[in-house]
Amino acid sequence: MALPPAPDAGPIRALLGETLGVVRDRAGMESAITRLEPLASAGGATADPALAALLIATAALRREESRGGHWRRDFPRKVPGWARRIVQQLDHADGRIATRAVPLPSPTQSLAHGA
Repeated sequence: MALPPAPDAGPIRALLGETLGVVRDRAGMESAITRLEPLASAGGATADPALAALLIATAALRREESRGGHWRRDFPRKVPGWARRIVQQLDHADGRIATRAVPLPSPTQSLAHGA
């Protein structure tokens, strides 16, 4: 039985630097998603790195604000209402990614659950 090819992130790195760097915008992220989708589903050495990058791109596109180390040209400010986790799930049957925002637990909820 042959082993699957070792992951090769090389072809993905330039794309990410161009579209998902520290400064981003909707057009760049949509371009990344369009370019990554076929790579993520094609199999081969770039499929796993492309899928990881695709998850990053879809989550980043969903978050319409600047937060942490990333700045969006189209949403330059931090928005308190976006203090949420982005949760994603890949449907293996059709390759679609479901993305949703989940509120962060309040500090008192975290203490009550032993976090």
